[in-house]
Amino acid sequence: MSGPAGPTGATGQIGPTGATGPEGATGPTRPTGPTGPTGPTGPTGGLNHVVTRDTLVNMSGGTYTGDSFCNPGETAIGGSANIIPDGTGTVLTSRPDGDTFGDSPDNGSSFVGWRGVDTGTGLLVVHVFCAS
Repeated sequence: MSGPAGPTGATGQIGPTGATGPEGATGPTRPTGPTGPTGPTGPTGGLNHVVTRDTLVNMSGGTYTGDSFCNPGETAIGGSANIIPDGTGTVLTSRPDGDTFGDSPDNGSSFVGWRGVDTGTGLLVVHVFCAS
């Protein structure tokens, strides 16, 4: 006959981690979800069209200044000064017209037109390009 069982022994150390198994197959593709609602229409863009506003000054010797301005609601985006016919005068100044350049009567106003200063004879043509 045998004697009573002895006490349980201590737990042994954890063994090493086994190798990673192979990657499983890709699952099936799910159906596409429904299309979302159309978003609201965005605001109207700026600068939809550009017009040229002109000032003409008849020159007969001496120095002449011409200013051409955009209408209210338009934005001045550029300009030029020309003499017709070519060679009958000299363009002294062709620049934006606005408070930054000291040409505007309203302090604090921005670029609102174009100024041309010429000397000679012929026709001074001052263009300002206005966008709205």
